[in-house]
Amino acid sequence: MKHLIIFGTVLGGAALALQAAWNARMRVVVGNPVLSAFLSVIVTFLFLSIVVVSGALGRGSLSKIGAAPWWAWGGGFAGAYILVITLVALPRIGAALAVACFVLGQMVTATLLDSTGWFGVTRLELTPMRFLAIALIVAGVALLQRR
Repeated sequence: MKHLIIFGTVLGGAALALQAAWNARMRVVVGNPVLSAFLSVIVTFLFLSIVVVSGALGRGSLSKIGAAPWWAWGGGFAGAYILVITLVALPRIGAALAVACFVLGQMVTATLLDSTGWFGVTRLELTPMRFLAIALIVAGVALLQRR
């Protein structure tokens, strides 16, 4: 099961790169990064609406929504930022460097979350191997900037 989850997550990374390219093309068509991001969110909303209504992954419940901490709503803001910064960055630095920068930001932040347990994340030890992983991603970002 773990391998299937890893494979699905790698596909998610591929989807991130494709999403960036597709949204950048939409930006060219509509002439505005925020409008392009808005259109992407509409498609996301429609797709997720179908998944929720179908019950394919369970129905869930909104009865305890008021108990969510204030920061749990940050995912929507983060999603909007990711969409817009992708649309601004991709035409200027290219898809590979933009995605590498995302991966670097994700690794640094995820390592901080793991090592501190912030936001209810299961706490994991900060090891030299984790530092090495981040250093390798930094090296990848540096190499992608070379022409």
